[in-house]
Amino acid sequence: MSALRQALADYLAMRRALGYTLVRSEKLLAQFLTYLEAQGEDHLTTKTALTWAMLPAGADRSWMSARLSVVRRFATHLRGIEPATEVPPCDLLPGRSCREAEWHSYSTTTGVERCAGSHGLKSSAVN
Repeated sequence: MSALRQALADYLAMRRALGYTLVRSEKLLAQFLTYLEAQGEDHLTTKTALTWAMLPAGADRSWMSARLSVVRRFATHLRGIEPATEVPPCDLLPGRSCREAEWHSYSTTTGVERCAGSHGLKSSAVN
């Protein structure tokens, strides 16, 4: 078993111990490592991860984003073990997991009004 395959087995075992099932992630990461090995590479690079994530040609962008996201999580784990590992940046093929949260700023009064209104209550804080 290659060092990358062993690292994948360890990664999956650790995540499963935390309660994750990872059925799809396991399949995708095994496919990615097969691709990586076919390219003759012995460590994870952003270029290879991005190229693999964009397969097959014409795939839906959300699928490509999901594939890269799975590799990114594994790369983050692997980086602590193998310093040559590159973690693909979040802004490559951004998807739902990489979007910035939309923040709303409400005054205290507005927040109280919203809470009271959602329960059909009248608030004493509302003038």
